[in-house]
Amino acid sequence: MIRVVMPIIPTPEALCPPRAPVVYEEILRRANVTDVNYLTSLRSKADDILPLLFDIARDQGREISPGMTFKPQQFEQLKRLHDAYLRGELQAQLEREKQAHGDPAEAHAAAAELEPVGSPESLEDARLARIVAKHSGKQTARRALPALRSSVPPAFHLIDDLYGPIYDKKVLLKQVHFFLEQGNYEAVRKVLRENRNVLCMEDAKKLLEFAASVIEAQEKAALARRIEGAWDAYRRALPASFTHHDAENLQAQLARLSSLAASGASREVEGADTGLPTTSRREKRERQADKRKRREAEAAVRTQAHLLKRLYEKTTAEIRDLQQEAGLRVRALYHSIHKALWEHGALKPYEKRPGKNKQRATLDVGDVSPYLKPPPEATRLERLEATEAFARAVENEDWMTACKILRTKTRLLMFKSRHKLLARFLELYQVVHAKAKKTQPVAETTDAAREAGDGDLGSEARHEPNAGSGDRTHPETQGKPAAEGEAGAKRKRLTRREKNALKRPFTKPPVGGPYSEKDLNFFRKVWWTTLRKPTVVMKLLEPVAEWGDAEAKNLYRVQLAEYRERKRQRNLQFWRDRGIDLTKYTMDFGDAKGLDWLRQKQAEGALDAPPPTLCKTKKQLEEEEQQERLAQDRERRAEEADGGGDETEQPKKEEEMRERDATQAVLPGTEAKQNAEAQCRA
Repeated sequence: MIRVVMPIIPTPEALCPPRAPVVYEEILRRANVTDVNYLTSLRSKADDILPLLFDIARDQGREISPGMTFKPQQFEQLKRLHDAYLRGELQAQLEREKQAHGDPAEAHAAAAELEPVGSPESLEDARLARIVAKHSGKQTARRALPALRSSVPPAFHLIDDLYGPIYDKKVLLKQVHFFLEQGNYEAVRKVLRENRNVLCMEDAKKLLEFAASVIEAQEKAALARRIEGAWDAYRRALPASFTHHDAENLQAQLARLSSLAASGASREVEGADTGLPTTSRREKRERQADKRKRREAEAAVRTQAHLLKRLYEKTTAEIRDLQQEAGLRVRALYHSIHKALWEHGALKPYEKRPGKNKQRATLDVGDVSPYLKPPPEATRLERLEATEAFARAVENEDWMTACKILRTKTRLLMFKSRHKLLARFLELYQVVHAKAKKTQPVAETTDAAREAGDGDLGSEARHEPNAGSGDRTHPETQGKPAAEGEAGAKRKRLTRREKNALKRPFTKPPVGGPYSEKDLNFFRKVWWTTLRKPTVVMKLLEPVAEWGDAEAKNLYRVQLAEYRERKRQRNLQFWRDRGIDLTKYTMDFGDAKGLDWLRQKQAEGALDAPPPTLCKTKKQLEEEEQQERLAQDRERRAEEADGGGDETEQPKKEEEMRERDATQAVLPGTEAKQNAEAQCRA
């Protein structure tokens, strides 16, 4: 069993630690909407404001709540300091706030102090603040429109019912590649199991490599998304009161406080040694407050560090689990595809493949040549000799020899430039059937029939397996009597094959005819078994492949004209048998009338009785021909009698009277005519 372990390497972005936001971004994230609108107007001056924000965050960090939520008065202080910075009075404003820091009433008064009006900076800033406040915080809730089209999974059972099994490996590989790229591995396994023994081992190995690359790429992308989601969850789970910069600031503040505490303790020891007066109570209280703040800061640092460490370890463990899970999933998917190919039969050894003899071979039409390649060892002289032998057989109408050469020496023949030879060979079928022997009574026997019978006997004697074996005598049996030899020959039994050969003696049909029905049956067997061979068909089509479009089109036109003429003659004969001669009528329909004209004539009653020429019987046509002959005879006699003068006028009148009486007797009467017209109309 093949075991493949593909390592999953996370992307570099996933390995990088989360970037902690700077204090400016942290303030914007935690402030309310109006304060954010005011602070975003200061982005162009962030380089100047950023140190001030750091100082405010460091100074005010002791008095804020553990949740690190800034109070509104802190932002008001920030606004006042910014306005003072714009006026160039930042240091004076800081001193005033520091002096008023001890007394809350003074601090409130300083906060409520009116700002000077008239400076261009303050006016510009006030205008900008009004514009920002006008567009502040109104978010329109947009309704998410439902998707008009959704990706519907393919109904695989319906596809099977519609198209059936797949026998072409190109179609099967295309289906498998499509389902692999879509991530539908169940469909891949299904299509491979239900269409067995289509792919070979080479195709299966290439498909396995492609599946491994596709699965690895898809799982890597999914793993990168999961890792990024884990880091996003880690960032969201960070304590709101702690960031990377906050930790650095707290560490710096702790170091400063520690250094100050150490210097204060050393001064106390020196004062006690020198006997100087002790410090005042106020200084002691300040030192105690500093110690308390230092201890609180140390506790906050330890707590935040512990929380960060636990959260980071939890996130890294989750990422390791995701990587291991992705690796196991890749291996499971790869082995499932491998198992499906094994069940398909492509990866099995040739001896273990159950349907190795039932594989359907497919040919690419573009790779098949319309010509047969000659044998590599054959020379041009041999090919010419075979072609000339075939030509002689066709010329002599020896169809059996021609078919034998065409079957056995197919690749040696050259037909590309000999179209007439091929046409004469194809005409042999019609020529042989045209020379069929006419049926004769059984009692009549000619010398030719006797000779044919003698020939049959001779051929039977030639084709008999044991013919002449009785005449041959071995040296040791020459002295025995002839009676014993005859008795031994009678006692010998023939095999079933020999008996069947005696029952079916083969006689070669005569060359050039005439052919009996038995000969024609044998000829058709040889002819069609020869022409049905694929190699023979390809050889016969070689001249057609050499033709151009113009030659093929001309041949098509000639054959189409011949077909139309044959069809026209059959149509004429069909109507001639029914008493209608279409050659007497014009075939030009340029003056044909429309349907309105026909309706008008029908309303007038002109079409009630059909034309008499279209409803004449065969007998009437014969009578008309007889009358024409009589009229011609009369004209001839009149020309002959022109020299007789008036003496012959009376006999001619009498003869005309007799002919008129005969004609009236032959032709039907008026009543008979009406009956005939009624029958034709019916």
